[in-house]
Amino acid sequence: MGNVTGIFAFFGLAVTVLVPAVVWIMLLVGLWQFAREEIRQIRVILPGRAELAQGPASH
Repeated sequence: MGNVTGIFAFFGLAVTVLVPAVVWIMLLVGLWQFAREEIRQIRVILPGRAELAQGPASH
């Protein structure tokens, strides 16, 4: 009977630790993907502005 209690205690601890960890990881991954999209848009915008400022002669 003690063995079963130990297993339940282990699973309880695992759930207590893993669930917040998974939630944090999902949040961080979501933020990372959002930031990557923003950076990509900024990179697209900046060269366009630089080309407009320099004019077509620079090519």
